[in-house]
Amino acid sequence: MYWLFSDFDGTFRNGPDKTVLEKDLNWIMNFQKQGNNVIIATGRNYNSISEYLSKELNFYPNYFVTNTGAVVTDGKGKVLYSKNMGNEEKLLLIDFLKEIEQELKAVNYATVKDEQFLFIQDMTEEQQKMFMNLEDINEPLSFLINKDILCFKLLCSKQTWAKVIKFIKSNNLKVETVVNNLKDFYVCEIHGENVNKATGIKALQKILNFNNDHVLVVGDDSNDVPMLKEYSKSFIVNQPYNEEIRKHANFKIDYLFEIEKHLD
Repeated sequence: MYWLFSDFDGTFRNGPDKTVLEKDLNWIMNFQKQGNNVIIATGRNYNSISEYLSKELNFYPNYFVTNTGAVVTDGKGKVLYSKNMGNEEKLLLIDFLKEIEQELKAVNYATVKDEQFLFIQDMTEEQQKMFMNLEDINEPLSFLINKDILCFKLLCSKQTWAKVIKFIKSNNLKVETVVNNLKDFYVCEIHGENVNKATGIKALQKILNFNNDHVLVVGDDSNDVPMLKEYSKSFIVNQPYNEEIRKHANFKIDYLFEIEKHLD
């Protein structure tokens, strides 16, 4: 029995116009029917990704690793593991983001229960659809002071992100950062210390007691690198933007169904 951890955007959803290819969907459903476990490992939150998979594809993963590894749930959304950002880091980041607020196109935040845009200043309708139309609550950054935060997602320029990184390093903040390519813009994520997809998978392994030999991981972007490096049965879906990180996977594929030919 295998445990297949698949990223969503650019991996599971790998067709034209952000669609899921029928051949990939059929393969992964058959793989699950054969007694294997399929887990979606994504930067998205549970509510949005599970709703999309069930309503649009009639597909129900066995488990979810969401928010780039900060939360692990079963197939029905029961939280099995979560890790928030440290409170000190959260408060320092809020103060700094206030200083550069006018440079931010949008600020998104996530808790264990939900994920929303704190505010949107400059996003196209297409970009908002990429986030599955998460709600914009139009609140100031101070709104987050008393919340337990899993992560921040910032839509901003490379120059602004460089300022954020400089602040994080100069203050020795115990956080993890990653930048994702979403078509023609960047989503810059800030998570708690040691939060990534690999640690999320490790948390589920500890709970359910399965070993590395039975783990398959597949992704396409920067936030997939930790899990690609951690497991020997690692696959990367070739995309125009990921040439630099393909070296971290042991197998290169163009479609999910190609995983089958590499299995024992």
